[in-house]
Amino acid sequence: MYVRLSLLGGTIIFILGGLIALLWLPFWRVTQMDVAGVSTLSAGDIQATVQEKITGRYWYLFPKNNILLYPRQGIESALRAHYPTLAEASVGAENLHTLGITVVERQPAALWCGQDFSAENNCSFMDASGLVYAPAAQFEGDAYQKYFGALASPESLGQYLTPEQFHSLSALAQALAAKVPGDPVAGLWVESDGDAHLIFNSGFTLLFNSTDDTGAVFNRFSLALTAAPFTAHPASSFEYLDLRFGNKLYYKLKSS
Repeated sequence: MYVRLSLLGGTIIFILGGLIALLWLPFWRVTQMDVAGVSTLSAGDIQATVQEKITGRYWYLFPKNNILLYPRQGIESALRAHYPTLAEASVGAENLHTLGITVVERQPAALWCGQDFSAENNCSFMDASGLVYAPAAQFEGDAYQKYFGALASPESLGQYLTPEQFHSLSALAQALAAKVPGDPVAGLWVESDGDAHLIFNSGFTLLFNSTDDTGAVFNRFSLALTAAPFTAHPASSFEYLDLRFGNKLYYKLKSS
């Protein structure tokens, strides 16, 4: 019985040792990485991050850079965590030596410029879902709408409102701004209680609640523009128009 167990144990060790030696053979070790989809990021940086994840061994025995054993999910998670600019990252074996890495970078749709409109802040890019993902240092111009307000997380990069709220708010801001031609929007500030300030370059501020029905907000503004004193004065002549109280409108003309 003891001899049989010894033989069995020896056989298992022999097979395991052979398997380990086979996995270390160079013909199926990763020696090349092809990166596709980068535009602002460096392919070299992506490769370096992947190389770090496939360096070393599992349990001190098995090589991580074996094409059969490389940590695919770990690599994809590491890329998304290390590069917030990436919306997607996928990794797959192209052949016995090559990993194919395909990434999709986020596209800027707007700027997030801090919690308070009155403060001087650097801006960061937001994608179409309202995710703040990368600093936009030294960015100038009005190619992107500027948004202000707290993020869902305390960090400087994170989600601004929910994707659904951001989509709705963006569409409403564009529709409202179109009603005031010739006076571009300087920024949209959403306070923690939901109050929104659509601030135009002239200083005119349109106040509404970001949780209100967007159609109702738009209709109230449209009706206000057809009533006195807005028929007698351009919007730029007002300090603010407050739409937060249903059919009751509050406004203030600028001091002459």
